[in-house]
Amino acid sequence: MTKDLPSINASLIKVVGVFNYTKEQKKAFVKNAYKPLPINRFSKNLVRDIKFIKDNYYLEYAELFFTKNLPLYFEPNFQLSFIKGIKNIEVLVSKSEVYFFPNDNTGIFSITLDLETQNLANISDLTYCASSFEAALVFNQKIYEFHDWISNHILHGVKLRGEDISSDRFSGSKFKIYSVLDLKKEDIPQNQENWLDYLLYEIGTRSEINTMQENGYLSASKSYFTSIMENSISVFNNYKALVLLDSYTVIGHDVYPSLTNSTLSDSDLTRIHIQRNVYDRIYFSMYIFNLYVKYTVFRYNATFKGEEVRKRDEFENFMNQYNLKHISFNFLPNIFFAKMRAAMMIEDEIAHFESRIQKFANKIQEEESKRQAMLLTIISGLTSISAIQPVIDVLSTINNYLQWPIALFYVLTTLLLLLISIPVLAFIFPSHFKTIKRKLGWR
Repeated sequence: MTKDLPSINASLIKVVGVFNYTKEQKKAFVKNAYKPLPINRFSKNLVRDIKFIKDNYYLEYAELFFTKNLPLYFEPNFQLSFIKGIKNIEVLVSKSEVYFFPNDNTGIFSITLDLETQNLANISDLTYCASSFEAALVFNQKIYEFHDWISNHILHGVKLRGEDISSDRFSGSKFKIYSVLDLKKEDIPQNQENWLDYLLYEIGTRSEINTMQENGYLSASKSYFTSIMENSISVFNNYKALVLLDSYTVIGHDVYPSLTNSTLSDSDLTRIHIQRNVYDRIYFSMYIFNLYVKYTVFRYNATFKGEEVRKRDEFENFMNQYNLKHISFNFLPNIFFAKMRAAMMIEDEIAHFESRIQKFANKIQEEESKRQAMLLTIISGLTSISAIQPVIDVLSTINNYLQWPIALFYVLTTLLLLLISIPVLAFIFPSHFKTIKRKLGWR
C-alpha cells in the first residue's frame, strides 16, 4: 500500500473517445476479430440475460445497447507503457469496444486498461496520461502518441486527430475516463471528514493524490470543490460516484470485487461476475449514450449557421430517437442516468439549440411577412379593372396577330405565367423553396 493510501482490491479503467466511420471501415472491425458484445460475457444463460434487460430497461434503450444494435468488442491483450516524466506506467489493454450510431456515422470507442501494479498513485498517473491525446507511450519498442496508437492498433486506421477529421472538431481536448475503484475496507479511514470526497475529486479531475488534503496552492477553493461535488451520487454506504464532463468515477468497497481470490466458490464467482458486469457493461452503456447525445447536440450547435433548415430537421429527428429522460423501470439506473445527463450539461445544450431554432423561425417569419405584404400590394393593384383591362387588350392583340387557336394561346400564356411565378414565389418563400429543392434532390 502507498503510504497513507488504501490498497486496491480491483479497478476498472476505460478510456473513451469519439470517431467517425464509413460503411467500409465498420466492416473492417468485423474482419479484424471484433465480435458482438453480449449482455454478460461470462453468463451461460442468454435467455435469462435478455429477460433481465427486458424486465429492467425500456425497450428503445435496450434495443440500442443490448438486443439489436450490439456494440463490438475485441480482447487484444496489448502490453504498453505510458511515459510520465521519468516514470513508466505499465498497463495491459485487455479489451476494446466500439459503439456505432448509424444515423450519422458516429462511433464511440473504449479501451480497458489493467495496471500491472495497482495502487492509487499509479491509477492517478494513469488516468492523467490516458486522458491526453498526445500522451507518449511505448509499444513494441516504438514510441507513439496515444491517439496515433489507438488509430493504428484499435481502430484499424480510423484517424482521431487532424483538420479534416470531423470528430476532432467537436469531441473536446481530452479522452474521457470511466473508472471504478474497489478499495480494501479495512484501509478506508472511518473518521476522516471529506476523505472520500477529496479522493473522488482528485481521481475525477485527474489531480495528484492528496492535493486536497495538503491544502496547497493547487487545491481547489471551497466554493469550486462544492460545485464539483454537486455532481456526486451517493445512494448506498459502500460507494460514492462523481460525474464530470470528461470523467465518471466510482470509489468504494465491494463495488467491483476482485477475481483473484483462488478460494472463491462457483456461486461467489457468479455473483462477482454479475456485480462487475453492472459497471463494465450496463452502467457503462449509460455513459456512452449520454456522451453520444452531448457530442451530437454540441455538433448541431457548432454547425447550425448556414445550414439552418437542414440542421433543424435533423435535430428534430435526432431528438425523437435519443432524447430519453428515463431508461429503466428501477430507480437506481435512472439516478445515474440523470446525473450523467446533468453533469454533461445536455439540457443546456439542447435549450441553446432550440433557442437558436426559434430565433431563426422568427426571422424567417418576419421576412416572409414582408414579402407577402409586397405581393399583396402588387396583386391589389393588378385586380383593379383599369390595370387588368389593358393586359387583356394586349393579349387579344397578340392572339389576333399570331392567329393561334384561342385555347392553345391561353394554355401557353398560362404556362408562361407559371414559369414567371416560380422565381417570384422562391423570393417570397425562400425556406419552403429550399425544402422542396432538397426533397427533389436538387442542389
